[in-house]
Amino acid sequence: MKKGALLFMAVCVFAGITSFVSAGESMSPLALAKGKLGVGLSLGYGSADKFYDADGEAQDIGGTISTMPIDLSAAYGIIDNLEAGVNISLVRDAVSPDEGDAVSGFGLRNVIIGAKYAVIPELAVGAGFLLDVGTSEDELEAADEYPTSDGFHGIAINLAGKKAFDKIVLNGGIRYTLLLGRDIDMSTGAGTITVDVNPGDILDLSVGGGYQILDNLYAGLDIMFAKQIGDTEIEAGGVTQTEEAVFQVLSVGVNAVYDINDTISVFLNLKENSEYFPIGVPLMGKEAPASGIPPVTIGVKATLL
Repeated sequence: MKKGALLFMAVCVFAGITSFVSAGESMSPLALAKGKLGVGLSLGYGSADKFYDADGEAQDIGGTISTMPIDLSAAYGIIDNLEAGVNISLVRDAVSPDEGDAVSGFGLRNVIIGAKYAVIPELAVGAGFLLDVGTSEDELEAADEYPTSDGFHGIAINLAGKKAFDKIVLNGGIRYTLLLGRDIDMSTGAGTITVDVNPGDILDLSVGGGYQILDNLYAGLDIMFAKQIGDTEIEAGGVTQTEEAVFQVLSVGVNAVYDINDTISVFLNLKENSEYFPIGVPLMGKEAPASGIPPVTIGVKATLL
């Protein structure tokens, strides 16, 4: 995972993927029934002008980073309580420094292919493969371009649950994302060298709840925490350097779901999924977003067939 403050912020702030096991943001089932097709579309926006440093102190980054993710998703119920799905994520990332020219990048970020199974109505397990198809920093061709991803593929394992008590819903989830190392070509004064980077992994969890205000209107709140597990290892020419795992962030998010009818719902979230985990309004952290325009996501979901 890159440690430069501006790049890391762009990767982590409100970037936009969909987890295959979410912590039940409404009264809806955790998995689709057999033969059902679910589709979704969402658009998000967020920005940051400060970040938490390695000591947890909020620092000005000397500009503003903004992110606008677009997510397209589809899932199909193979059998009752078992669904497979795909999520395609695009994003526009931009950096506007206080001094100097702005840079931006737009394009694909990643594709996630995965499945989840509801062991019981209140508990689901899932796994997915994150295929990075974006443009990473080492692949940029012009000075005014900006990366849309960090270039690392990943494998995620999830566990999520929710329990309804009349109109009250309690929910929670935990996910471990194994990030796969890769080779990066770097230009130096002596030429180009190949560096092997192992970025460590990500653990994130959430806990929250909500209330069914009306028959077709649900609102909830989640507390979310994410942390890098394992140091970053960089190997070049037989020499390995280690960067201590510092990144962590605690945030709060709000979500609301309105059912237009039995098959179509619209939602508004004051939170967003970053490249690896959901993030809301930051409360504290290290090498993580600190302040800016709170992340907002609007979207629609539909169940077909």
